Amino acid sequence: MPSEKARSLDHFYELLATGQHPKIELDFDVAAALLNKSDFG
Repeated sequence: MPSEKARSLDHFYELLATGQHPKIELDFDVAAALLNKSDFG
């Protein structure tokens, strides 16, 4: 089964929520995405 490429953290969660993609490739910088989502006050 082909893997799906997640373009962002939000897109990754959307794909995960469908349950239709057993393999999801992260096609973005995960660390940067997590840092951008973090709230440092």
